[in-house]
Amino acid sequence: MTQPTMKTNLSLLLGKIETTRGVDPSPDSANDAFLVGDLDYQIDPTPLERNVFRRSFSPVPTGIGRKVVNITFSHEIKGSGDATTRPKLGTLLRACGMRETLVTSGASTQIEDPVKFGSITGPTLTWSKDTAPDGSHFGSYKLKVVEGGASATAEIQVFRWAGSTEDTSVLPNDRMDARVNDSSTNTLTLDQSDPTSLTFTVGGTFDVGSDLYAVVGGVVFALEVTSGQTDNDGVATALAALIDADSRLAASASTNVVTVTFAGNAEPVVVTSGTTEITLGDSGAGVTPTWSGNLVEGQEWIVSLYEEGYMYRPVSESASQESITLYVYKDGVLHKSTACSGTVTFSGESGAVATAAFEFQGNYADPVEEPIPLDASLEESVPPQVELAEMTIKGNNDFCAQSFTVTLGNQTALKECMNQSEGYDGSQITGREPTAQLNPEATYEAYVGFWNDVSINSQFGLHLRVGTVSGNMVRFYMERANFTGLTYGDRNNAVTFESNFQLNGLAAAGDDELRVAFP
Repeated sequence: MTQPTMKTNLSLLLGKIETTRGVDPSPDSANDAFLVGDLDYQIDPTPLERNVFRRSFSPVPTGIGRKVVNITFSHEIKGSGDATTRPKLGTLLRACGMRETLVTSGASTQIEDPVKFGSITGPTLTWSKDTAPDGSHFGSYKLKVVEGGASATAEIQVFRWAGSTEDTSVLPNDRMDARVNDSSTNTLTLDQSDPTSLTFTVGGTFDVGSDLYAVVGGVVFALEVTSGQTDNDGVATALAALIDADSRLAASASTNVVTVTFAGNAEPVVVTSGTTEITLGDSGAGVTPTWSGNLVEGQEWIVSLYEEGYMYRPVSESASQESITLYVYKDGVLHKSTACSGTVTFSGESGAVATAAFEFQGNYADPVEEPIPLDASLEESVPPQVELAEMTIKGNNDFCAQSFTVTLGNQTALKECMNQSEGYDGSQITGREPTAQLNPEATYEAYVGFWNDVSINSQFGLHLRVGTVSGNMVRFYMERANFTGLTYGDRNNAVTFESNFQLNGLAAAGDDELRVAFP
C-alpha cells in the first residue's frame, strides 16, 4: 500500500485573539483565516533526563517532558482595502505586543500631544490641539525654541521630522552646515545666532573648480567655483543666487556675506502663551502652547499627525498584551496551539512585494486529522510593490535605497507554571530590542552628515511606506533612532551606506519607538 503524500502548499493558518489567556476561542475559517507563506510548525521536546548509576554505560530509557510549539510564517504587507476595516495583519500585530487604535477624524484624535525631545531644561508646556490636519500632509514635526524668553518674546520654529511630506513651506529638517572642499585657507563660516536668518561668510581666495557646500535645513546647496567667482564677493554672490532659487528661502549677498531668510510659514513664530497657534507646515493642523516663565533656546518637542485608519504601537505592560490561538492545517492534519505570543520582522526590496515574518511560541496539543476548510475567507486586497516609499532619514527624502528591514525584536519566554499542563502556560513577551536597516546609495558627508551622526550619537527620525493608495498602504514611523552601525557596501558598482539603527522610545513613558499605520 502506498502512503498518501502531504503537499506543502496545501496549508492554511487560522488565528483568533484570546479573550482568556490559554482558552481556545475557536477561530473559524470564515472570519479568522490568513493568507500566509512559508508556514512551518515545529515542536521542541524536552527529554526528562535521569541521573542514575548502574553496572553499565548503556543509556536507560527517558521520557519526554514539555513540548513547546514554534510556528513561523510570512504575511504580505498590505491593507484590507478600506482604512476603516481592520487589516488581517493587524490581528497578528496585536499578538506581537502591539496596541491597536482606530484613528478617527478630529484634532483630538489625529494630533498627538507634543513630546519633549532631548535633555534641554525649560518650563513645562501644556498644549491644546486646535485644528485637525486637512488630509494632505501627515507625519511628524519638530517644534524648536530658536529664541528664548517670556511670552510674546520667545520664538518657536517648525521643522520637518519623520514622514512629513512637505513641499513648499517648511524646510526638510533643521540640519545646518557649511563646508569647503578645497585648501584649508579657504573658509565658509555659518552663523545661526539670529533665529530669523542665517549668514554664511566666505573667506580666502578660491580656485576654479573649488567646491563649497551650504546646508540649510538639510537642503545642500553645492557651488563649484567658476572663472570670475574666485574672490570673496564673487563666491558669495554666486552662492546667494543658488540658495535664492529655492522657493522656501530668500538669500542675498553683501560683500563676502550671504544672508538667508525663510519664506512663508517656515519663519519662526513669536509665541504668546496660551494664544498663539503654531501651524504645522502645510498640514493645516495647529497646536497652541501655554507656559509660565521663560522658554529656553534649544527646547524641542516632536508632534505627530495621525492619518485616519488603524494604527499599532508596542506595549510593555503584561496586562495590555494579548495572546492568540493559532490553527495550522497541513494537508489534512490540524495542529492547535493556544497562549501564543510572538515577534515580527518587516522587510522589502524595491519593485517587489514586502513581507512581515512572524515567529510565535505557544502550547502543544496532539494533532488531529481534519481536512482544510473549503470556506476559508482570505483577504482579497492585492499587495502593492515597494515604490514611491517616501523614505526619509533625518527628514531628508533625497535617498535611493534598495531594501529595508524593521524588526520589532520582541523577546519571548515560556510562562513557567507548574499548575499547568507540561509545567508552562504558553509564552509571554519579556523584552524588546527594535532595530532597522536601510541601504541608501552613499554620498558626500556634506550632503548627509552620517559619519558625524555616528560620532556624536545623533537622534533623528526615520520613515517609509509600502503602497500608495489609501486602504492598501502601510506606513512605518520611527521617531527617535540612532546609528548602531555604518559601513560601505556595493550595489551594481555604486557605493552604499549599509546602515543599522536602534529604535528608541521618544516620550518618557516609552512604547512609541515604532508606529505602524494603515491609512
